[in-house]
Amino acid sequence: MSHKLNNPTGGTGQVKVGEVCIDNLQIRFYGDNPEINPLSKQKTQEGIDFSATNSGNIVLNVNVLDKAEKDKKIEAVWGYLGDGRVTISNKYVSPVGAVDVKNLQFSEMGIKFLQKQEAVITHVYNDAKGANSKYCDEHKTHKNEIWFCTESNHYVDDLQGKPTIGLGHLIKDQKELDKYCTQTMTMDDCMKLFEEEDLPKYETPLKNAIDVELSQYQYDALLSFVFNTGTNRLRDREIFKKYINKKDLDPDKIKYALDKWHTPSIVIPRRDDEINLFNNGIYTFRGTEIK
Repeated sequence: MSHKLNNPTGGTGQVKVGEVCIDNLQIRFYGDNPEINPLSKQKTQEGIDFSATNSGNIVLNVNVLDKAEKDKKIEAVWGYLGDGRVTISNKYVSPVGAVDVKNLQFSEMGIKFLQKQEAVITHVYNDAKGANSKYCDEHKTHKNEIWFCTESNHYVDDLQGKPTIGLGHLIKDQKELDKYCTQTMTMDDCMKLFEEEDLPKYETPLKNAIDVELSQYQYDALLSFVFNTGTNRLRDREIFKKYINKKDLDPDKIKYALDKWHTPSIVIPRRDDEINLFNNGIYTFRGTEIK
């Protein structure tokens, strides 16, 4: 829900939250003034202080984390700029710091986020079993199987494990599997592999799937999502076709669209982190902020 502060005179004010806990609200300032950045504003028990030279185009986007009392908490938020009062605006507003995604690159914080989600593993592992597994050891006796092996001990339930190394690098053929089963990889080797081979394969399709301006953190969230779910038919996915490219960035709808990609269940905490990052601009791992 967006709230427009309808006061052309500008000034100094405070977003009040009354007795509603500030931790249950994420308040972001949109507008023409680049100095309006909520992450740099001081949170107090009474609200968030801010100032602006021209408040005519300032929009507050209020994301309520506590869904159980959503209406109550939204109603509890109001703003004062001089004699200005909050009015509701349904007009699409580009996110803070939004630019053409063609000009964005996966950020350092985005890489940290992905490293937490995927882990950087220097040996070949079974992606269905996790980082402690040893795919090469599993595969030793499978003489008649190709690299993408269907033998039962590669499976977890109905999920076929794939040979993986580094930062989520899926091994593509037998030659590569033989190479990494005999070669010792360092962390630097893993990151070089990611940056040179893997990242371009995901960034280009993602950029081609997006028609609107997005912020860096929203781009990072989507890159993580696509890195995990693949690049097949991105433009036809609901998250892009129905919401993002229709300029509908309602947090509940974004959450709904991303939450659908919850199989296997091990990815659910990751989806939660990606949703939090896209909607709130906070880089987290299992809910804990990444520094």
